[in-house]
Amino acid sequence: MFKDFINKVRASDEKTKKLWVFIFSGFTMAIIAGLWAFYLDVSVARVNPMGETQVAAMPDDRQVTDGSGFFATLSSSFGNFWEQVKKIGAPLAKKNTIVIENDQKNFLPKDLEPLPITKLP
Repeated sequence: MFKDFINKVRASDEKTKKLWVFIFSGFTMAIIAGLWAFYLDVSVARVNPMGETQVAAMPDDRQVTDGSGFFATLSSSFGNFWEQVKKIGAPLAKKNTIVIENDQKNFLPKDLEPLPITKLP
């Protein structure tokens, strides 16, 4: 049944193929978003109507104890992300300095054979 449908789509014109690609892409995105929402629902703390928080275990043994759940986790994640971006960008913001050594120091190695002179055409 599904194989026949795929063959029918393959034999159709380009406009129909693009339509089915759009439909299947949207369907796949909806499935992924649903799985992500399910994961968040399982891993983020829940708040009951009385305002008490149920503690959910996080993968790295951190505990979520505030009652804000999803939005607290999301803002915390963005905060951590921006901290990492700032750490990476810190060397880029640093000013370059040039150190000029004393001319009395000789940095040439001793016993260096001279290179032959090669004339360029």
